[in-house]
Amino acid sequence: GDRIALSSPAGEISYDRLRGHADALAARLYAAGARPGDLVGILLPRGPDAVTAMLGTWQAGAAYVPLDPEYPSARLEFMVADSNTRVVVTDAAHADLLPGHVTAVLVGQPPAATENLTPVTPVAPRQDDPAYVVYTSGSTGTPKGVLVPHGALAARVDWMRSGYGIAADDQILQSASLSFDTHAEEIYPCLATGATLVLPAPETSLPEELAEHRLDAVTVLDLPTPYWHELVESPTAITWPAALRLLVLGADQVRPGALAAWREQVGDRVRVVNSYGPTETTVIATTADLGAADTLGRPPIGTPIGRTRTLVCDAYGNPVPPGVPGELYIGGDGVTHGYLGRPGATAGVFVPDPHGPPG
Repeated sequence: GDRIALSSPAGEISYDRLRGHADALAARLYAAGARPGDLVGILLPRGPDAVTAMLGTWQAGAAYVPLDPEYPSARLEFMVADSNTRVVVTDAAHADLLPGHVTAVLVGQPPAATENLTPVTPVAPRQDDPAYVVYTSGSTGTPKGVLVPHGALAARVDWMRSGYGIAADDQILQSASLSFDTHAEEIYPCLATGATLVLPAPETSLPEELAEHRLDAVTVLDLPTPYWHELVESPTAITWPAALRLLVLGADQVRPGALAAWREQVGDRVRVVNSYGPTETTVIATTADLGAADTLGRPPIGTPIGRTRTLVCDAYGNPVPPGVPGELYIGGDGVTHGYLGRPGATAGVFVPDPHGPPG
């Protein structure tokens, strides 16, 4: 309807207009050769065009591969080749970063006269259909593409909407790079609820946006824990949004001292959730609400979220008693399909649960 889906320095886009833009892009992707089940690259900075590209890719029945324009060209070429991506959504400013054999669909300009466009009839994805592929950092070797199915993403979005209490009057900041799966936590619970996604200019920093009071109406922030540590322990005071009600942290251990500094600045008015989960389990797997008691010791990563199972096991796969160190196993609806084109690596990490239901 007329509700605002996206708010950015370029203006506001209603849900109706966003759907229209996504439908139009789906037709262009189909004309460029993208078919259901294919992987379509998205080489764009975060912003309205990127959100349109994700939804348009899904409307065409395909899955998307985020390609960060800040990445070195060798890494982009590797990801395009590794994922067998042949069609990429980009803009005129970044099209030169693409390998020559790839078909570029440019946003921000009208379709070429040679594009033979016919509307695409969207087909509801099945649970096992791929939604997106996010690449690991490659810090332990070659980057691997994690194939996330729609069913796993839907299970996570369903929990986030209820677990975080997302409502239609929320304004949620989209600050994560699209190459990190946190973007899914920011974007999809928001749009699935009819809330407003706030998209700052890609070239501005969060402290700049906050200092200029451009984010005063934001109600939900989702930040990497190390970055949050920097902000709360900075000698320069940060002006947090007046409307902020929820802060979600993730990607590292929360320091008790940083939590104490945050509570001195903000008090109890903002709910703080510590989240944990590898990309292989679709964004998050456990959460803990943090309070005053967590400033005194190591803040926990919490308990499993809905339709998720966790178990700490010894080297032989046997569950260990509470308080005994071991390896964390995660099961349930958020487990992804493994590593794209790497059955050996997948088999080594995605193992059957001997203590859970069959399958």
